Amino acid sequence: MNEIICEIRYEGYYIEEDNAKIERKHNSETLKLLTQAMDLVDDVNYSICDGVSFKNGVPFAELIDLKGEMHYNKLI
Repeated sequence: MNEIICEIRYEGYYIEEDNAKIERKHNSETLKLLTQAMDLVDDVNYSICDGVSFKNGVPFAELIDLKGEMHYNKLI
């Protein structure tokens, strides 16, 4: 069974199954994406990384700026 990841958070990653989010423990791929997202926090532009979300299978870092506004940066 091929799982489709819907989001990555600090505690693990989530897949969507039967209209519910199921939590899984991190693997090397999810940790790599979360680390890439966290590396974008620089205390100048973004102060917090809230995790990684996906749109059409493309990962986006969820970053919060110093004003508290959410930004989505595409991860490669």
